[in-house]
Amino acid sequence: MALDLDGTLLDGEGILRPGTVAMLRSLHSMGVRIILASGRMTARIIPYAEQLGVPVDLVTYNGSEVLVSGSAGWITLSSRGLEPAARDAVYALSRTHRVFMNIYSQGKLHGYHPEGDFAWSRHYETSSGATYAAKHRRLEDLPTEGIHKLLVIESPEKREALYDAWLPLLTGECVLTKSNPEYLEFLGKDVSKGSGIRIWLEQSGIKASELLAFGDAENDLDMLGLAGLGIAMANATPGVRAAHSRFSRWSNAEEGVAREVASIFNIPP
Repeated sequence: MALDLDGTLLDGEGILRPGTVAMLRSLHSMGVRIILASGRMTARIIPYAEQLGVPVDLVTYNGSEVLVSGSAGWITLSSRGLEPAARDAVYALSRTHRVFMNIYSQGKLHGYHPEGDFAWSRHYETSSGATYAAKHRRLEDLPTEGIHKLLVIESPEKREALYDAWLPLLTGECVLTKSNPEYLEFLGKDVSKGSGIRIWLEQSGIKASELLAFGDAENDLDMLGLAGLGIAMANATPGVRAAHSRFSRWSNAEEGVAREVASIFNIPP
């Protein structure tokens, strides 16, 4: 079972509720393998994995990294980042359009705005719990190695305009995807949650038809489509509602994942 975090497994406050924890522990005891699949950086997913208290595997940075649980911690199964040409193209567009950008490099988070407007960084810190290694105004100061992904944060309306304008410029160079209403994400070629899950399935010897997946945003669509049963939350974004067909009756605020799996696996409340 592959589970998105924000907007899916977590409630609106970013909390993993006790009822959901108990349900996932029950599934683990039944032999269900659990994958937390999120756009978050690895360091901001591990606390939720530890809260569950059972072995889980991780698809992080929207598929850029795939990690499996081992006796001494997580073992990296796959790591795929942006190529230099794509990295530099997004850097240049961010400067030209004067937008705030997160850079995820070698496990650390950096922020960038050409005019030093870091209001969105404070929003991101509050919503994700992440801490910035540094915040920059000059492209020359940005990291260039080990870029897991880039993330532009803007108002939903401007995010949509940027996506429409930048997609034709970056097609073939990197993958553009939408997650939270304010987030526009840039990944390496062929990187997505779905491609990360495929790598995990091949390593595990499990068929896609045996996969159950839950998500709520456009960056979950290929994962939902890959799964034998892909369920979008009741609070799914308009983009998911336009492209997917199976929806939960419940939202993330109602512990929708726990309710759905209780019904699917016939587990008493």
